[in-house]
Amino acid sequence: MLRVSQRRSHSVKFFLLLSVLAAILAVLLFSTSRGGGAVAKANVTVGDEVDHCELQLEVVCLGVFTEVSGVVWGPCEYNGDVVLSPSPPINWMPGWGYICHAAGKVGNETYVVFVRPASAQPPSRTDPFPENLVLKCYARYVKNKTIVMNPVLYPVDVLLVVNVNKSVGYLTFVYRAPIPFRNATVVFSNSGVYIALPEWAEVGVKREILGPVLSRCSYVVNATIDVSKLRLGEPLYNATGSFLRISTR
Repeated sequence: MLRVSQRRSHSVKFFLLLSVLAAILAVLLFSTSRGGGAVAKANVTVGDEVDHCELQLEVVCLGVFTEVSGVVWGPCEYNGDVVLSPSPPINWMPGWGYICHAAGKVGNETYVVFVRPASAQPPSRTDPFPENLVLKCYARYVKNKTIVMNPVLYPVDVLLVVNVNKSVGYLTFVYRAPIPFRNATVVFSNSGVYIALPEWAEVGVKREILGPVLSRCSYVVNATIDVSKLRLGEPLYNATGSFLRISTR
């Protein structure tokens, strides 16, 4: 009976050892499949902590393709600060600021369209949220404390339309668009600001870090700029066509 018990004990230990080895091998294979990234631990205590995975930002969905007529303005310049409140959690690309993509007038109001590069990295690859926030949300909702990370950064353009007179901004992420995106034509119409993109292009935002993309939607924020540092171009020509609306009056 003693020998039988010992054999059973050895069998159980051997089975447990195989299970551990299999788990380690699975982690290594998963890491390799994601580009050989290192394994990072996300130690998160949920408790009574505020849930930062749900973004407390106002969202408006203006993005519809509409047949409109408007004016295309010449190049603009801006060398001042852009202040957003509340400021969405975005992993901005180091060394880059807001680039004045287009600026013009709609009636008596001035609109400025900015583009600023941000970056996403695994496990997201598409959402330009800070790494620590993504890790925290994965640990909370995926219930997996081991997250495979990768140092590779994936560029994501952020589009911001500012109504200078009302200090209102519409901010959205450009997930998929023609390259280079910064060549896209902006049309200033009586009903708002529009951009010339194909219908397969994807722009939008999220209400939750790990939630679905709200296609053709934007965050609404308070946005202020230094008007003295803005140089408008001149109206170039009229344009008529089907354009994507990126702000309203």
